[in-house]
Amino acid sequence: MTNYILYDDAAIRPHLLPFTFTRPVSEIRCGTWTLTEKWAHFLNVKPSFLTEPYLQHKFSLVTANDNVFLNGAVCATQAIVDATHQLVQGEALIFNDIIIAYRSPFEVVSPQNELKLIAFNGPVTCIRQVWDIYGENGAQIKADFAAITQNRTSQPLTDPHTRCYAP
Repeated sequence: MTNYILYDDAAIRPHLLPFTFTRPVSEIRCGTWTLTEKWAHFLNVKPSFLTEPYLQHKFSLVTANDNVFLNGAVCATQAIVDATHQLVQGEALIFNDIIIAYRSPFEVVSPQNELKLIAFNGPVTCIRQVWDIYGENGAQIKADFAAITQNRTSQPLTDPHTRCYAP
């Protein structure tokens, strides 16, 4: 069974201070969910964390022989998760200069140099700076709502005092 690990990208984490002083990058909330919750929803499994040593006791790391390391700054989508499922050992999924995910039995320090790079062509939202949290928040609320309500039917409004125009 594949093991999923959310890692803190060393090039991104310092730009998200002070939030990342107390949590991994993926524990930042953008939209309705944290980035961890987005990954967990689309993967249908709770990932572990590879973060700073002083945070590791609270945010545990679980490793196995078959690990998929996921960039904790990337907002998960079904298309990204589908692409990560296609990775084989020694491959990395990349979008522009961002490593989205890579499959390896161990942490790779330099994925661009050590792994075969597979380009991802879909849209990718990455939280790289503090202002990205707020700039992407509206779009992520809409994306999270769509994911939460997929295959669900809302109840109609029954309150006679509530008016809904163009439902």
